Amino acid sequence: MDLSGTDEETAKIFREIYLPYSKKQTVKVITAKEPPLRHQTNRLYMPMTALKHADPTGQLPLDTFYKMIFKHDNVFNATLCVLRMLQRRAGKKSLFKQGP
Repeated sequence: MDLSGTDEETAKIFREIYLPYSKKQTVKVITAKEPPLRHQTNRLYMPMTALKHADPTGQLPLDTFYKMIFKHDNVFNATLCVLRMLQRRAGKKSLFKQGP
């Protein structure tokens, strides 16, 4: 793996901490009887999952996600703010980090 464009400290962390840990976790997930990645855990992804099932080519969810992020970013950001507000009102920890 070419890490020549990375500073030495980051490369060391990547090689000595991230790679061994991620390898161990990947093997654990792959060999698990019921890997946690098979289950939807976040209700916010449900609409995108529905689009994925509606279009087997995968183009519909990709187009939708692209438009949400790049063409309708103001609506997307406003929606995230509303979700944060509703979560605070319900007394739950926010799933979304607030911007700078």
